[in-house]
Amino acid sequence: MSMHVSKEQIESMASEANVNPSAFGIEPSSDFSFSPPGNVIRGRAELWLWHSTPPSSYFLYVNESLGLATTWMGDVLGNVRFGKEYRDNLGGVRIPIVVYGTNRIRYHGTYFKSAGDYARIKAYRS
Repeated sequence: MSMHVSKEQIESMASEANVNPSAFGIEPSSDFSFSPPGNVIRGRAELWLWHSTPPSSYFLYVNESLGLATTWMGDVLGNVRFGKEYRDNLGGVRIPIVVYGTNRIRYHGTYFKSAGDYARIKAYRS
């Protein structure tokens, strides 16, 4: 999917930001098209944010056989330690987990085993 930005849109964005349109690196006299970032770029951005500004809570994926927490693109976010499996009120299987993040933060949360390979985690209080 590509997106088309017209000269008028560039000039409008520049005036709202109170900057010269050429600050965007675009000559306002020309129209251009660009494609939004793909999955690989978004995955790398997610990994960069994980390290640069560690989140207090997060949604991630669990590779149970390897004991790893990953992004949806498979980038490793940390090692996972599993607790004792239990069933929720609707019969779903859940496992408490501890994630030792590659961002040097320790997290705890729930791995929703029967619903998929995802987990929700929160950072331990310091």
